Amino acid sequence: MIDRHIARRVVELMDEMLEADPVAMRSLMINRTPCNQALAEHPTVQVWRQEGGHAVTLMGILNGLVGAVDEGERAGWGEVYFRIEGEGDDARITGFHWTGEDE
Repeated sequence: MIDRHIARRVVELMDEMLEADPVAMRSLMINRTPCNQALAEHPTVQVWRQEGGHAVTLMGILNGLVGAVDEGERAGWGEVYFRIEGEGDDARITGFHWTGEDE
């Protein structure tokens, strides 16, 4: 179940932090930390499958706090996300969002 109040607050805070330091926020969002199977099986934390195991990002942890989508084509996905423009070292985060923003 999604906690929409927390989702809104997470997006507000992340956008504030992005405005203050976009370089640090990019690094926090894209860096993956290896994790074990127990964390990979958490019901709401979003974990990447990668060669040789699993990894988690700050965005995956924040989505664990907010909750996962319950139903539909996005069931199990995180509610909070960011948009990024560019590629490689030139990529930059343009903002944080949550899927319920338009409601």
